[in-house]
Amino acid sequence: MGMLGGRADDPDYFALDVLNQILNGLGGRLFNEVRSKDGLAYSVSGRWAPGYDHIGVFVASGETKGENAGAFVKRVLSVLESVDADSPPTQQEVDEAKEATLNSFVFEFDSPAQVLSRVMRYAFYNYPEDFALRYRDGVAAVTPSQVLQAARDRVREEEFGVVVVGNLK
Repeated sequence: MGMLGGRADDPDYFALDVLNQILNGLGGRLFNEVRSKDGLAYSVSGRWAPGYDHIGVFVASGETKGENAGAFVKRVLSVLESVDADSPPTQQEVDEAKEATLNSFVFEFDSPAQVLSRVMRYAFYNYPEDFALRYRDGVAAVTPSQVLQAARDRVREEEFGVVVVGNLK
């Protein structure tokens, strides 16, 4: 399932990257709720993928039994909606998400080729030369209230398109 996301120059970019981390991974809300607590999926994840010069996407996906597909979709949407309604992000979730986001970001500059690729991409899309530093500082400065506001503004159940693929049996 998915919806339109945002761009890398979006004012909510940093908060949405932190929200992405809160939702994902072994300790993420989607995994904890949909897989571990409810047992509705073999795997589940969400991904916010902004574009540089166009609107990107926010997608959520997973693998489940055919008979659980409806419950799976409803539960994933419920977890996404709960970020703003029932269960705002905690300071601990935000701190852990920022740390994980920044720790993984350094690996995008592991080699000279990766650094050059980033610099070229930023130049091609007319982003500031120091965009990587701005990203680092922007993520580090994200607060729970910014993540909450980004979730309220950007994650809307009624805008999700849903595609289910499986056997007809």
